[in-house]
Amino acid sequence: MYAVIAHSGLQFRVSEGDEVLFDQISAEAGSTIDISEVLLIGGDKVKVGNPTVKGAKVTFEVLGNELGDKRSTFKYRRTRRSRVRKAQRPSFTRVKVTKIKA
Repeated sequence: MYAVIAHSGLQFRVSEGDEVLFDQISAEAGSTIDISEVLLIGGDKVKVGNPTVKGAKVTFEVLGNELGDKRSTFKYRRTRRSRVRKAQRPSFTRVKVTKIKA
């Protein structure tokens, strides 16, 4: 059984036991999160929501927060001889799917 969920503007296809990286969530490691924005549930019978499946939810266990790879940008203006280099490391929360309720 798998589910397609919507979280923070993105859609994820998850099944039980999968680990997913979400944008940073204010939750402690070891706590649980329920997401009820389930767009589709697949398996033997497919349920498609309009826009979400009623009564369905996915339960996640928070494994911890981590930093992603460094993303850098470089801006160069040739007529002014100016150079700007910036970098950032996005923050993620790693979660594990524990239960899919249809």
